[in-house]
Amino acid sequence: NGDILFSASNTVISSSWNGFSDDASGLQSYEYAIGTEPGETNILDWLNVGLSINAVAENLSLVNGTEYYISVRATDIAGNTSTIVTSNGFIVDTEAPLGVFIYDNSSEEDQDWTNIDNELSANWAFEDLLSGIASYQYAIGTNEGTTNIISWTETGLETSFESPSLSLQGGVTYFISVRAIDVAGNTSAPLISDGITLDLEKPVVLEVLETHGNVNEIDYTNQTDTLTIRWVGEDDLSGLEKYEVWFGNEDGTTLVDWTEIIEQNEWTLNNLDLEHANQYVAKVKATDNAGNESLILSSDGVLVDIESPIAGIVLDGVDNDEEFTSNLNTLIISWQGFMDDVSGIEFFEYAIGSSPELTNVVPFTIAGINTNVMIDTLSLVNGEIYYGMVRATDSAANISSISV
Repeated sequence: NGDILFSASNTVISSSWNGFSDDASGLQSYEYAIGTEPGETNILDWLNVGLSINAVAENLSLVNGTEYYISVRATDIAGNTSTIVTSNGFIVDTEAPLGVFIYDNSSEEDQDWTNIDNELSANWAFEDLLSGIASYQYAIGTNEGTTNIISWTETGLETSFESPSLSLQGGVTYFISVRAIDVAGNTSAPLISDGITLDLEKPVVLEVLETHGNVNEIDYTNQTDTLTIRWVGEDDLSGLEKYEVWFGNEDGTTLVDWTEIIEQNEWTLNNLDLEHANQYVAKVKATDNAGNESLILSSDGVLVDIESPIAGIVLDGVDNDEEFTSNLNTLIISWQGFMDDVSGIEFFEYAIGSSPELTNVVPFTIAGINTNVMIDTLSLVNGEIYYGMVRATDSAANISSISV
């Protein structure tokens, strides 16, 4: 097998030689010896092997990391002994290479998920301080250390591989094993990855909402500079890595371009310049840890309304404006003419006071969308003048002026 520089055995060593000659009486025998220096015999003293030109020394106790030399001499029939010829030495290396790391990926970061169903890759590092690495082998299986997908395959001295043309199954975890063989022939224990799982399922964005503060959802806003977007997404396998959010007019004009949001389900936009009576929408998409991207989900939109409702008139009565009443416990007020053309009126409030500036008899009370109300729990004073007051609030929370 040729000259060796390293041996993986500390008990057996083979040797061979040639080139000895004797033209007179002829060769009678060879002797060989083993030592830790050229020509020394401190490991194995001279041993006669006849005319054989190879020998196997067994039951030795060689020391890992130590260099040994084999010496040979020949004796002719006349009894003359040749000069000693010594090998260039070999080092005993009984230690297998040690694995440093293995990553499920051809880059320098481990990957736990993939969305590619026909390819796996890995990279790794081993160390061997004596003879050095001679080659690597990898295998792939569906359990740690198994080879049921790809059996042991040589990569030479390449410390990575990409294995295409596979037929991987979604939801299955694949484990990559790598072993190293050093120059002495020692094979390492397999270095096994922590596994990589195929995820072919897209994440889902379930809802996108425009909000303010603690309000869950709004369809209208009276703020032009700020808006909060909330969303909900899910991914049942690899989990969500990030969201991306877009905001703009419903016609597609961009106000805030796609922006990555990590580990959050809420984003408050500031320094906006929203315009009255314009409809705006938010769009969200999600990416899972395998790289699958969801469909884009749009909100139902938010309409900007920064103008208060137009105030109407208030009547002390239902159909006619009454100036007098004989009932000290009951007042009826009605109103009409309030308008809001953008977000619409959400509710009315009424109040009663002893002057147009006071609400000392009945404070402002929500009347819903009714346009009249009867209050029958009063204690009015004979001869006093009482004033009914109404104001309207639209769906964007703008409040009208008070009509008396």
